Amino acid sequence: MARVTCLSYRDLRVERLAVLTALALQTASQGTAQSTSRTAITVDATTEAASNPLLRSGKDNGAVIAELSIMPQYKVTDERGNTLDLDAVATVRSYSRLYPTYVLGSVTAVRGFRQSERLSGTATLGVVRDLPVDLPTTGIDALVAPQSIRTTINGAANLEWRPDSRTTIAPAISALRATYGGDTVLRATRSGQAQLAYGRLVAARTTIGFRPLFAISQTAGQPTLERYALVGTVEHGLSSVMRLNFDLGVEYLPAVRDARLQTASRGAATYVVGSLRLCRETLRLDACIAGELGSQVSALDGFQRARSLHTSVSYRLDERKTLAVLLDYQRISAPRGQAALSAAGGGRFEAGSALARMSWRLTPTLTGSGEAGYIMRRSDIVGRVRSSYVGLRLRLEPRLR
Repeated sequence: MARVTCLSYRDLRVERLAVLTALALQTASQGTAQSTSRTAITVDATTEAASNPLLRSGKDNGAVIAELSIMPQYKVTDERGNTLDLDAVATVRSYSRLYPTYVLGSVTAVRGFRQSERLSGTATLGVVRDLPVDLPTTGIDALVAPQSIRTTINGAANLEWRPDSRTTIAPAISALRATYGGDTVLRATRSGQAQLAYGRLVAARTTIGFRPLFAISQTAGQPTLERYALVGTVEHGLSSVMRLNFDLGVEYLPAVRDARLQTASRGAATYVVGSLRLCRETLRLDACIAGELGSQVSALDGFQRARSLHTSVSYRLDERKTLAVLLDYQRISAPRGQAALSAAGGGRFEAGSALARMSWRLTPTLTGSGEAGYIMRRSDIVGRVRSSYVGLRLRLEPRLR
């Protein structure tokens, strides 16, 4: 005989509430499964002894450096693959003698979106406060005034469109503003760049393409300068662990004639530009060598010609120990018809750096490192200034979630 259960109005309301609660919990759990977030924080404590940490001229410039950095990170990814990355660095650096205490750091936000398998992109906004001497081979700033405090505001956006399985079209724009504190010949600089990269997969491991580029630069007290470039590109996988990237093209700097210039007016000039990067990545060894020739924005007088060479090798001795070696070199000179660099201390600048670091993972969250390095800068008039240093670093990466 069938059993019939009679429910009161109160029982029906309780049952309905239970069903709605279960549905809400199920929906929330599905949303959580589809959307993820990660929070991390890294703490670095470093002690170094350097013979000339700010690359000053003269003698007796040595000091012991104590530095503490805190680096929080936050990343969230939604169900469609859109991402938001927030990164910050706060650093306090103190010297035992001669030099002031510096408060440095950066804040960066990167928004990535993915509309489909064929269309994606990113937008970046950042603010950086640093010392150019920390990056001696990446620009003219560290060569002219390494002890200046530089504040940079930068933004960039790029799209990547794949109309078919073999073709990639990637437009990109970027802008930067840099200002300098302290007694320095460097001046506030604004620059912007737009480019359109095209690539076509012509073989299983080979992509060829081209990249037209337009850049503009304005240094305080100087006229606005323009730069046009057209570069051919090749990306080729030499093997499953080795990859080659090669760019070659020309750039054109239009003539500049302005009565306010204290230096000679610059005529139009055409130069060769290019880069070469060869990398090998295996389970134990990562090695890259890269060279570049082209023009870069400077805080002296617009664009400067730069030649650079970078080498990095990282070898994992075992699960806990890694040995890394970094070598960098850069040479900067004024374009034809430009004499601004001579007024700043030399018509040609060179910088080099070398670093060897041994890292030990002491625990899953703590890594210790010992490092030794050498940096130098040289100009035609000032001559060579150098510094060597040794240091110890502890890095703590607690697991948050």
